[in-house]
Amino acid sequence: MINYNKLVPGSCFYEIQRIKNPNRKKTEYTDHEGNWWYKYDGPTYTDAVIRILVLGVLQKSIIGEWDANAIDDVKSEIYVENMHSGTRYIMTHDQFDDQYFADEQSAINYLN
Repeated sequence: MINYNKLVPGSCFYEIQRIKNPNRKKTEYTDHEGNWWYKYDGPTYTDAVIRILVLGVLQKSIIGEWDANAIDDVKSEIYVENMHSGTRYIMTHDQFDDQYFADEQSAINYLN
């Protein structure tokens, strides 16, 4: 599990991500009764450990009193880059679930 408060720019964490396998090949067959069928030579999806780089952290804090109904407005955010795809996006602490890990070995152990 990740300690969200300890993430700083330049630090990394790891995500288990399901990636579609575009390179699998379809093989066609016909049985002795003339029925046509096919199968693929690999799985449709593979699970991979993806490295996520923290680019920036926006920390919001409440000073004084705040409306409990507007608490979503003060969530801290982190700006990250997916090192596999190169995409950049913003995450909040409530998006971290059991598919995110602080170190790569923990993520690999989760897959096995």
